[in-house]
Amino acid sequence: MAGESPNYPQNPWIVGECHHWNIAPAPIDTGVQPMFAQCAEDYLLESMLRADLRRQDRPMSSISYLDIGANHPVQTSNTYLFYAKHGCCGVLVEPNADLLPAITKVRPRDRLVHAAVAPRGVTSLQLNISRHHELSSASIEHMRHFGELGTVEKTTRVPAILLDDLLRECFNAPVDILSLDIEGLDLAVLSDSRLEFNTPRYIVVEHDRDVIPGNDQRILEHLSNVGYVLICETDVNFVLRLNS
Repeated sequence: MAGESPNYPQNPWIVGECHHWNIAPAPIDTGVQPMFAQCAEDYLLESMLRADLRRQDRPMSSISYLDIGANHPVQTSNTYLFYAKHGCCGVLVEPNADLLPAITKVRPRDRLVHAAVAPRGVTSLQLNISRHHELSSASIEHMRHFGELGTVEKTTRVPAILLDDLLRECFNAPVDILSLDIEGLDLAVLSDSRLEFNTPRYIVVEHDRDVIPGNDQRILEHLSNVGYVLICETDVNFVLRLNS
């Protein structure tokens, strides 16, 4: 995708509305542009980072990311757009060994870490694996919210690593994007982390407000206390920017 000229498919909502009202579409190109995140978080981040990097005189290819809970290498990924369209690379963290072959195949430039990210003092976690891999979690309670979709098919023990250690050991400059999606443990990991080394400029984190009552407000309060400002909210995620 990197370097290719745009050749986007027609926007189905525009086509449908024009058909409904029996009017001709406008000649201007309003095709659907590439986006792979669950609620277009990657497209929103791309727009904001494009402005940031213009001010910094940096190319888009220099964008770095730490994607924790990478899951599928393409679908619902907050970072694949940057990898495929701009030639960026970063670090993907995924505890489910069943998902590693696809990630390795699709994203060979990225560094892949097979581990779970956990709070301080935890050296390993029991990962409960669902048939729907995106619901797999160390938290049985979180999985139960999804009923049969969250049924545990098997369990495995995986090594745990600290978020701060990943930032310190895998990067030599501030990370542009921290994407965090670890099914109910996001707040625990953020609360435990100091974010002092290579501090992320943007954080994308699942707010889980429909699963854990009050979790969204607690995440916002914590990240506000460490210098982040909410700039975007989707049905699934918060996007916050470091206020500096």
